[in-house]
Amino acid sequence: MDQRIKSSQEGGFNIKPIISAIRANLYLFVIFLVLGFIISYLVNRYSPKIYNIVGEIYLKEKAGPGGAGSNSIQDFLPGIAGFKTSINLENEKEKFKSYSTISKVLQSLNFDISYRALGNIRNAEIYLASPFIVSNKNRNVDMPEMTFLVNIRDKSTFEIKEKDKKSSNWKSYHFGDLISLPKCSFYVLRNDSIFNSESLKSILTTNYEFDFHSINFLVKEYSRNINMAEIGQASAIQISVATEVPQKGIDFVNALMKDHIESGVVDQGITATQTINFIDDQLLKKSLELSAAEDRLRDFKKVNGAIELSDEAKADFEELRRIDDELASIDMEQKLLDYIRNYVLANKQVKLIAPSQLQISDATLTQHLSTYNRYLQERDAQLGNNTEKSLAIEDLDKTISGEKQSILDNLKTNYDGRTLKTNELIKREAEIKDKMKGIPDAELEFLGLQRNFSKSQAIFDYLQQRQEEAEIAKAAIVPDEEIVDPGRIDKPISPDTKTNNLIALFAGLIIPSVIIYLRAYLDNSIQSKAQLETLTNIPILGTVGHNYTKTNLVILNHPKSVISEAFRSIRTNLQFLGNFDSSSGKATTLLISSVVGGEGKTFSAINMASILAFAHKKVALLGLDLRKPKVHLEFDLDNKQGITTHLIGQIGLDEIIRKTPIKNLDLLNAGPIPPNPSELLLSPKMAEMLEELKKNYDYVVMDTPPLGLVTDANILMKYADISIFIVREGYSKIDYVKPLNEIYEDYQFKNMYLLLNDINYKSTGYGYGYGYGRKKGGYGYGYGYGYGYGYGYGYGYGYYEEDKEKDTLLKRSGKRIKKFIQKINA
Repeated sequence: MDQRIKSSQEGGFNIKPIISAIRANLYLFVIFLVLGFIISYLVNRYSPKIYNIVGEIYLKEKAGPGGAGSNSIQDFLPGIAGFKTSINLENEKEKFKSYSTISKVLQSLNFDISYRALGNIRNAEIYLASPFIVSNKNRNVDMPEMTFLVNIRDKSTFEIKEKDKKSSNWKSYHFGDLISLPKCSFYVLRNDSIFNSESLKSILTTNYEFDFHSINFLVKEYSRNINMAEIGQASAIQISVATEVPQKGIDFVNALMKDHIESGVVDQGITATQTINFIDDQLLKKSLELSAAEDRLRDFKKVNGAIELSDEAKADFEELRRIDDELASIDMEQKLLDYIRNYVLANKQVKLIAPSQLQISDATLTQHLSTYNRYLQERDAQLGNNTEKSLAIEDLDKTISGEKQSILDNLKTNYDGRTLKTNELIKREAEIKDKMKGIPDAELEFLGLQRNFSKSQAIFDYLQQRQEEAEIAKAAIVPDEEIVDPGRIDKPISPDTKTNNLIALFAGLIIPSVIIYLRAYLDNSIQSKAQLETLTNIPILGTVGHNYTKTNLVILNHPKSVISEAFRSIRTNLQFLGNFDSSSGKATTLLISSVVGGEGKTFSAINMASILAFAHKKVALLGLDLRKPKVHLEFDLDNKQGITTHLIGQIGLDEIIRKTPIKNLDLLNAGPIPPNPSELLLSPKMAEMLEELKKNYDYVVMDTPPLGLVTDANILMKYADISIFIVREGYSKIDYVKPLNEIYEDYQFKNMYLLLNDINYKSTGYGYGYGYGRKKGGYGYGYGYGYGYGYGYGYGYGYYEEDKEKDTLLKRSGKRIKKFIQKINA
């Protein structure tokens, strides 16, 4: 391949074709940008506006057991500090999102019935502003999903029907009447506050509808829209919910936080009540034991009188009392472990802690209990969106089962450890009793009675103290949470006007770009002179623009047109070719052909011959496309006789030479279509005819068949001094250049050149080289010197005929749109 082609292909990135493509398809960008912004406006204008409602709740840190400022019921039970519930934001968030919590809040707000005013484009929910109120007769029954249409006729009557039910008809009722249907029964009550504040006309001219929502549906809907976020390092949670009705979202967030606080107070109250009940039960038992021990001790003293104990007996007695205290403590710890075990086996949260003075501080057990409680809360929350047999619930049940087994194993370990300690204390007690066998019986009996009495008295006093403390703590219960920031509108989250406009902008730029790219990618035709230069080494003689006239005789009918100037430029370029020497006295033969039909071969041949004739040279135009003759049609001549009839010897050469409206231009039309056109062109008669014409004319222009279809052009090439092949922009395929390159490289044609036809100057916006120009006040090049380039100006001076054309309404509109866009950009 020639170095020029290589360098042009490897010359790097060229932005000019991109700019040209954009300018040629500017209308696509205008259309898609306008369309995009119209769609963006409609979306922003008519889409339901979604608001983000936020509220913040602070969860107070609970002080440690016996710590300063502690007033919780659990703060009076320091022995069970290991099981005391601490602040866990994850647990709290699960409580907020639990099915039971959301369900209770929604029912308290009557969200199971919603009202809407019907509009032309969309329906708007009228929260707390409906002129009527629907009251469900069976309030505790979950209503089915149903929608009803309502038309208010006057202040006392209305019409109602079930929506989307063909068999349903409008029925009239008075406000307050019971409406009984197979699936439900309800009342429609007049909302006097709305009737008094709104005009009656607006109420009567508006159509309404209301919906019954099942609680399950509402819980799923709100669960999806609720978001929980921790606020920095503080023990606080931000609750947010997305909603179309801001006040409805505010009421929901406030009710959710309020319910959480109330639930916390209730839980503390339940814990306090359970603690007090446990203490009361133990007090009753210990009261009976203490009374019995006191009676036995008193009876003994009546019979035996006062007994003085030895120092050794007193020491043993004190040791036994210490063992009794430890055994009592271990007994209470084991009761607490049994309590927890029973709750876990019942799949309950371990939050009701039994009272005890025992020091159980197993971190592993505490962690398992916290995890177990969190999973139970998460399961409750998941039930809002899943069934018991769903995969998510089954996975949670497996996890909960694993945690339960871990807790039970830990409880058993703790219980067994205390059992071992109990056995050790009992063994020590037996050793002391064995040591005390030498003490007199009366003294020994007294020590046993005194020991039982002291043990019962100590436990009774401890329980009494805890009872008083628990009663005080219950009376002093305060919430562990506080609403820091009630529900408020944070910001609209949909539609996002800025984002939608940006999407419209990018879509308006990207979609046309993709269309242009795909069109260029899928279109394998030659699109420009620059592209053609990268595909071939064949010199390009010139370029001719698109023919906007209604005739192919452009030179004759429009001598000052852009196309005429282009052919003048080509004529000028021909003067600098070595074989084109009109002063030699010998005519020059031009062969004009193309690879396939439709590339403008005949159009170029006619106008090339015409422009040469306009230079006062005698020109003979030969229609040698014997298979598909059509040159004669452009001159309104018949084709009854011509070159074919001369070649077969029917008529002489002078008889087939026909005058045309163009001075100095004669036409030799093809004549009737022969059965053997190739053979006729190969005949000696053909060579004789051309030699005779060269004697009488300065130029012989041959319009030949397409090169790629038949061999006629190849046959005629030996007669041609210059061979010009037509390439049509946007029509000729890239593959068409390959056979031309092969012919050029093999030198099958003498002085071979290309002419790029039908180029679109509007797509480039400017012109250069080879005699073409811009319509409507553009600038063009027609006359000049040197190979391939000419210079000339016509900007704004009506140089071309096209400058005289009047603007059409479409063109004027286009100019106005262009000016408007320029103003916007400015």
